[in-house]
Amino acid sequence: MRTYLERSDMRFWLFIGLLLLAMGFVLAPNAQAQESEGWISDWAVEEGFSISIDTEGYAFPSAIAFVPEPGDAPDDVLYFVNELDGVVKAVTNDRSVHVFATDFFALGEEHASFESVSDEYGLTGLCLAPEQGYVFVTYTYRAEDGLLRNSIARFETGSPQFAREAKASLVMAEFLAEFPTGPSHQIGPCQVVDDALYVSVGDGLDWRNSRDIENPLGKILRFTLDGEAHPENPFYLEDDKDKPADYVYAYGVRNPFGLKGINGRLFAADNGEGIDRFVEIEGGVDYLWNGSDLSIGAGADYVFAPAVGPAQLDYIGAPGIFPESNEEQFYLALSGWAGIYRFGSLGTAGFDNLPEVFLRYRGESINDYSGIVVGLAFGPDGLYFSPLLPNGHGSAAVYVIRYEPENQHPYFVGTQDNPEILMRDSGCLACHLYNEQGGTVGPSLDQADLVPRIQERLASETYLQSLDDVDALDSEPYNLYAGERQEIRELQGYEQLRAWMIYHLLEPKFDNLNAAMPNPELSLGEVELLTDFLIGEPQAVEQEQTEEIEEAGPQGEEAVPVSFRERMQNLVLEIIPELRYRHILIAFGAGGVVGIVLYWVARRFRNR
Repeated sequence: MRTYLERSDMRFWLFIGLLLLAMGFVLAPNAQAQESEGWISDWAVEEGFSISIDTEGYAFPSAIAFVPEPGDAPDDVLYFVNELDGVVKAVTNDRSVHVFATDFFALGEEHASFESVSDEYGLTGLCLAPEQGYVFVTYTYRAEDGLLRNSIARFETGSPQFAREAKASLVMAEFLAEFPTGPSHQIGPCQVVDDALYVSVGDGLDWRNSRDIENPLGKILRFTLDGEAHPENPFYLEDDKDKPADYVYAYGVRNPFGLKGINGRLFAADNGEGIDRFVEIEGGVDYLWNGSDLSIGAGADYVFAPAVGPAQLDYIGAPGIFPESNEEQFYLALSGWAGIYRFGSLGTAGFDNLPEVFLRYRGESINDYSGIVVGLAFGPDGLYFSPLLPNGHGSAAVYVIRYEPENQHPYFVGTQDNPEILMRDSGCLACHLYNEQGGTVGPSLDQADLVPRIQERLASETYLQSLDDVDALDSEPYNLYAGERQEIRELQGYEQLRAWMIYHLLEPKFDNLNAAMPNPELSLGEVELLTDFLIGEPQAVEQEQTEEIEEAGPQGEEAVPVSFRERMQNLVLEIIPELRYRHILIAFGAGGVVGIVLYWVARRFRNR
């Protein structure tokens, strides 16, 4: 028979086991929720739309193409996905992912990561010819001489509904191999329009290629579906010499990574340097790229300024799967601004509405490629898109956006909580430089330059006199901000700096008759977010001022050293994060658990 102490030990360890089990039930759902929240919080979309992962497990997905009329069986192919390293995958109705084609070109070294322009090459364009069951892909491979070269391949499936595996292949346009290209400015998307295959080709990092019709770089090329020069091309000559000019449909483009054929018309989104353009492509036209931003603006239906990095392009007609306000518009994947634009229509005289952000990346930026969207295509139930890099949980996926107001995504594009994106979207970087990006018309927004410049101005007699001059005006907006100007006079230090920044962003003319900055039209919450981001926390600003005073010291006196207590206090403030509600709850819960355990341990030893 067990003794009292043995039974007491059993009760103690039973209690500990039950306590740990209860903690598991409490913490496990929370851990799952945090894991799920990871990718969900990475994206913001227009209100009324949901986002979900459709398929995942890809390696650098670069393009998507849907079967126009897929079969109804679970194993019928619904869409195809390119992977940059040279694999074409087929996704069936049951969302199984199959290898459709692989090992058809020599990439060279596979992409272990994606961090610079030198990584931007591989399998890019993807388009379908439904009547013939053809799958066309474009790619850049590394030849035996170490140079990058362009190529096109056609795969046959033997069925208009497309098979899960390619049955035959044909390498097309072998003349492209005679013209070395460069990363990023390589061969790009393709489109099948009527009986023709259109392919866009970047300028190979040399603008001079673009205007030379005997060079296929910097062109829109047109082929027959068998890979021959289309006989209706503007520079085609039937002389059996098969020259590059025979394949040229249009020229003078830089890097048209968006291409879409609609109702016999062809549209392109062309990457410039400082600006990009959207343009309808017409046969025989020179689009004038000569190495300058001025040439990118030539002939454009719309200019994106600053550049957004256009990638895959699609169009939704009406009636469709989206509400009327989102129909009859182009949707453009953005590799520069990490999101999706919607804009325009099929009108004949330019756009009837300006581009709007439909989707944006709001997650962590590990490098310049974080969150960039390169693949985009409309499916039967929504807009599918693929970021090039894996999400924060290591999975590269194809996502789908559906119109589901009852199940809408919790983060909206109209609710901005990323100050860097807010600064970009509100036009700050068109004039100001921040972190070596943006314009140079206005002063730098880097904190090391911005804060001292504003503080010096606010402390000057000239500024105080200018406030009196503005007070004398009885016209808007000056007479609406008399109280704010008086507040600036009365405040000091960080409070004065922060208040001035807020009022300046709400109305740049509140204290300045000659303010050239346009009103960014931001909400108070957005202004406060941007202000705190630009000028920093009060401890950081005041600490910087203290260090400057200590280093210089009063004239004729020694610098006053910072005490050990003050240094330790500053160190603690740097290490311990700002308290949030979850920190308080976690601390409270952990304290409760520890307290209960200690209580039972004490009772156990007291009863022995």
